[in-house]
Amino acid sequence: MAHGFREGDGTRRRSFRCTACDLRFTPGAAPRGADPALRTAVRRVHDETGVSYRLLARALTRHLGVSTSHVTVGAWCRETERGAEPEGAPCEYLSLLWALRQELTEAEGTP
Repeated sequence: MAHGFREGDGTRRRSFRCTACDLRFTPGAAPRGADPALRTAVRRVHDETGVSYRLLARALTRHLGVSTSHVTVGAWCRETERGAEPEGAPCEYLSLLWALRQELTEAEGTP
């Protein structure tokens, strides 16, 4: 069912609403959110180091230029509880974030 318009980036697209579940969507719109590979890397680094979400968010901003809050990092780390971790997924960010592991561990003061 048609449900208004979505405007942004100088475009105007027709929005729709699913009558079964009430979900609003725009066909052809780009998916929002961070790269799934980055989320996977953040989860793995957090699981391995146990550093705080704030410290990890600061490292992401400082070293990768990904401006995100500690709340978002926490949500990414809790995604594994919902089974969002893909099996054997390659991760282009993993080597860079693992290189940050030592810095994060030293800043946190854990051995």
